[in-house]
Amino acid sequence: MKQLKFGLMVTNEGFPVSGDVTSGNQSDNVWNRKIIDEFHVSFLETWDVSYVADSALITEENVRLMDAKKVRFISHLPGRFNLEQELIERAWKEGKWRSCGPMVKGKKAATYWTEPFPDNRTPFRVLYSLFLKFAR
Repeated sequence: MKQLKFGLMVTNEGFPVSGDVTSGNQSDNVWNRKIIDEFHVSFLETWDVSYVADSALITEENVRLMDAKKVRFISHLPGRFNLEQELIERAWKEGKWRSCGPMVKGKKAATYWTEPFPDNRTPFRVLYSLFLKFAR
């Protein structure tokens, strides 16, 4: 059975900016690289946007490309990089958490804390929430 993937880049309001249809066999990190390459071709100014994607975005090649193109991004650091655990341990050790508050309204809304690590070439943040601890 043939499969298709739909890739879509939207604004934070959900307005489509770029999109394509590709083979279902194409990996997400390859698709992300293609979108990063197209970033400067589009009408977007990279200093006005942040690229938000899941952890498939984070490959050494993609991070180098985003750095070269000065693309800001937000993603989850995948566990395949040893840095994830190191940053979590450092955050607990330093204990400089800043409250971000809840991200949504409601009685069951999770409250988040963050600890930034701007001293890296790519700045990292560790996020923490008690929500899952009490959700069990």
